[in-house]
Amino acid sequence: YINAPNATDVGLFGGTGSGSVIENVGATNVQISGNLNVGGLAGQNGGTISGVYSTGAVTGSAGSNSVAGLVGSNLNVISDAYSTATVTAGNGSQLVAGLVGINYFGTISNAYSTGAVTSGSSSNLVGGLVGNNVGGVINDTYSTGPVNGGSGTGSVGGLVGYNSGTISNAFSTGAVTGTQDVGGLVGYNTVTISNAYSTGAVTGGGGSSSVGGLAGYNTGAISNAYSSGAVSGSNDVGGLVGYNSGTVETTYSIGAVSGTTNVGGLVGYNGGTVETSYWAQDTGLNVGLFGVGNPSSNTGATPETLAAMRTQGTFAPFGTGAPNWDFTTPVWTTNGDTTTPLLVALSVNLSGSTPGSTDSVDVISGGVVLYTTAASGGNYSFYVPDDVLTTGALLTDVTGS
Repeated sequence: YINAPNATDVGLFGGTGSGSVIENVGATNVQISGNLNVGGLAGQNGGTISGVYSTGAVTGSAGSNSVAGLVGSNLNVISDAYSTATVTAGNGSQLVAGLVGINYFGTISNAYSTGAVTSGSSSNLVGGLVGNNVGGVINDTYSTGPVNGGSGTGSVGGLVGYNSGTISNAFSTGAVTGTQDVGGLVGYNTVTISNAYSTGAVTGGGGSSSVGGLAGYNTGAISNAYSSGAVSGSNDVGGLVGYNSGTVETTYSIGAVSGTTNVGGLVGYNGGTVETSYWAQDTGLNVGLFGVGNPSSNTGATPETLAAMRTQGTFAPFGTGAPNWDFTTPVWTTNGDTTTPLLVALSVNLSGSTPGSTDSVDVISGGVVLYTTAASGGNYSFYVPDDVLTTGALLTDVTGS
């Protein structure tokens, strides 16, 4: 228990130097409060942290900076780590996140967070995993907790609030709320997002701007990515990206989109490049929308029914010119035209054999049938997205024998 609302470098370890190593340590049921560089395990990390976790609650006072479930500020390496701690920061705070407040040219890998993240009004740089990724590398990560930005909050993301580094092999599932630059995965992106997806609902509220299912505002490059959650906001609202002045390619969105000005099934406002990307428009879903909210920029955003989105042939195939959809390596799979495209690197493969050559196999989680696939010659192979594994054990049930 540490109650130091005005203190700096607050945590089980206050601050660590460049040669330090913290490994195989758990900080359980923490109750920590501070103002600058506040973390459930460490306030600031300049060394290497691996095989660690934190649980409990971390709190930042009004105007606090770099407040997170595990480490407030990371300057080096964090791997094989997680936090389930809830994180709360007062009005006017920044760099608030489930795992790391700011990742400054550091590397975060094989890590996740599940706790709720809540910031007060007029806060900035709020993320489910990281508040601000400054020139760093984030890979093989995910976040599942809700991210709640108060009124007037900017750069709010399900995984990362603001990204000026590289994000790959990552996903988020928690609902996200904010006011400006609000995204299901990243609030504001200036560099690279690849092999990533988000499933949580994104809500911008009245007077909001740049609200997207995956990214709120993009000036960088987004590729091999998708979003499936509902998106609502006021201005520049898109199923995948709210405002784009960068590059968006080989992406899709299937969530319902609603807003007031510049509302698009894929991108709200596009001043950049959109190529070989798709969005769902079906009965009762995104009827009357264009792919891009400013219709003069609709090139590259193709509407398709949900049935067509489950068909591999809908998507520009590998080898037909860049950018293309790679179902050969594969980067993507539709599970034999039974699911919308899934990223293989972010999915688990279920395979086996059945008693009968024409049997079907149900994939079940929590008593609910998620997917059904037919066996071929008594064998089956099926990909299930990684986020399903975070909700509980999977079962397979054979029918037809």
